[in-house]
Amino acid sequence: MKQISSMNKGVKHILAIVLVAVLIASASAYAVLAAKSNTTIAANDTSDTEKLTQAAEKATGSTTMPSADGQISKEETVYVKTDANGKVTSTTVSDWLKNAGTQTQIADTSTLRDIKNVKGDETFTQNADGSLLWNTAGADIYYQGTTTQALPVNISTVYTLNGQSMNPQDMVGKSGQVEITMHFTNTATVNGTTVPFTVASAMMLPNDTFTNVTVDKGAVLSDGNNAIVVGLAFPGLNDSLGLSGNTLDLTIRDSITVTATATNFELGPTITSMTSNVLEDVGLNQVNSFGDLDTAITKLTTATDQLVAGTISAKDGANTLANGTSAAVTGINTLSDGLTTYTNGVATVAGGTTKLQNGLGTLSAGANRLNAGLATAKAGSEQLVAGYKGSDTQKGAAQGAQELAAGAGQVRQGVDAAANQLSGMYDTLGTQASDYHTKGEAASTYQSQLTALLTSKAGQPLTTEDIQQISQLTAAIAQCSGATGAGDALEAVQKQMDDNNTQQQLATLQAGASRVAEGAAGLNAGINGYEAADGHHTGLYEGTVALDTGLTDATQGSTTLAEGANTATNSAAQLADGANTLASKNSELTGGMAQLQSGGAQLNAGANALATGLTTLNSGMTEFKTTGIDKIANLYNNDLKGLKDRITKITDAGKAYNSFSGISSGMSGSVKFVVESGEIK
Repeated sequence: MKQISSMNKGVKHILAIVLVAVLIASASAYAVLAAKSNTTIAANDTSDTEKLTQAAEKATGSTTMPSADGQISKEETVYVKTDANGKVTSTTVSDWLKNAGTQTQIADTSTLRDIKNVKGDETFTQNADGSLLWNTAGADIYYQGTTTQALPVNISTVYTLNGQSMNPQDMVGKSGQVEITMHFTNTATVNGTTVPFTVASAMMLPNDTFTNVTVDKGAVLSDGNNAIVVGLAFPGLNDSLGLSGNTLDLTIRDSITVTATATNFELGPTITSMTSNVLEDVGLNQVNSFGDLDTAITKLTTATDQLVAGTISAKDGANTLANGTSAAVTGINTLSDGLTTYTNGVATVAGGTTKLQNGLGTLSAGANRLNAGLATAKAGSEQLVAGYKGSDTQKGAAQGAQELAAGAGQVRQGVDAAANQLSGMYDTLGTQASDYHTKGEAASTYQSQLTALLTSKAGQPLTTEDIQQISQLTAAIAQCSGATGAGDALEAVQKQMDDNNTQQQLATLQAGASRVAEGAAGLNAGINGYEAADGHHTGLYEGTVALDTGLTDATQGSTTLAEGANTATNSAAQLADGANTLASKNSELTGGMAQLQSGGAQLNAGANALATGLTTLNSGMTEFKTTGIDKIANLYNNDLKGLKDRITKITDAGKAYNSFSGISSGMSGSVKFVVESGEIK
């Protein structure tokens, strides 16, 4: 933006110099008054012609040029008379040889005829080639002569009355809307460059004849009785500066137009002053800003092209990021579904272990009661061996032993199933936690690469490759986002299971269930042995001995069963505590998953917004380049780039045009023209 501001200031500065110098500064005192109509000037005894001549010469800046000390110079004034239409009728030239008194003789050159000394008696000789030799007698030389040489600027005046073109003499005495347009055609060139003449025309319009007086380029003054109109023109300068047909929409006029409402039309003489040294006087050839402006335009155009290219790359990278975050959100949703299934399974296990704990408690109580009953049966069997038979007790023991064996088998099966399910869940937790930690480590690596890239590019413009790499790393980080947190949560659950010795407790429970089943089986076998002895004995003694032996085995099995049931109950209680703790972590795990889903959705929304914003930025930058920077660059390259060279050539041409009738080599000089048009009466 600084380049744009600098460039705009450069253009404004240059145009201000050109236009102010050409259109305002050259007009001297009267140009300052150009915007002030009806300005009053003091009336005096000066004739109308002299008054108009002074006004015109002031407008063109035609003043006497001082000579350097001791340097001989030639100041020339060309007096021209024309008719009302601008046709030349006579041309008289007055020359002043300054500092001529410093030498006894001065060599001069002139194409004039009828040369005469107008202020002294100094004599001269004139050769056929136009060279003159003046005997100065210690004084400056003033001389005049005539010529038919064409003027460097041709004047053509057109008159209209109420919109109709008319011969000026035919307008005398008529009334209506008058328009007077003076056209100036510059034919003077130096080394192919048009000489930059400044032209000022002055005319006096009596107030009792003219009202509503205006001029298109100049000023309308007043001496109390008359409107004095001074107009400015710069014939040929528009083309010399190369302003014709360009995009600047600037026109430097080659004409002056005066309008007024006339009553009984008549017009006095019009005085026109012309000079070629105005541009040099105002220092227009000192404009030095074009080189810096050229460099600024080039840098500005290049930087804008790079900026547009950068927004295109950024837009593509943002779209890639948006697509990557969409994929990451899909993965997060899949993870969420898996975690839901997992937490539901944990809740089921917790409920099952609670039921298992309750069932084992019942089993333990029954085993203890059974053990007590068998102790009674054992005592009876011992008495029976001694001669007493306890058949009722035997029958109850047999029935209880069968039921106990069946229940112990179911307990063992349930414990084995729970052990298998919990072991598989433990292994799954470990696998998923490891996978999430791997993704988390990858995300950390991507983040480190992104940080290193941004640090290395601090304060530097990003290239297309930089933007693409940033987009890829950002998308990769988004896909791995939250993995470390999920892995930590799963490891925490697994650690809780380890802290509660879940696996060891499960093994103990399985061992206890096996012992219960084995004890129940032994008890049942012992009871059955007792019944067999009772039904097929060959003698009472052998039966009672067999009964006692069976009850001994049954008692031992019942004791083992009670011990195993108690151990299983304690292990089941610990397992239930672990499962409930595991289930209590479900809310933390699902809560973290919800945050991960929400963060993923926000990241995806932000990536999409970034992509949309960069697309809009790219569109705006392209429009800015096309409608702004390109137009400014084209304006400079097509209209302003060569302006300094043209100004230099024009100024040099004006400086070189220093005489109308001729000047000696090595002598400095200046020339001005005063043209008086005829009256219309």
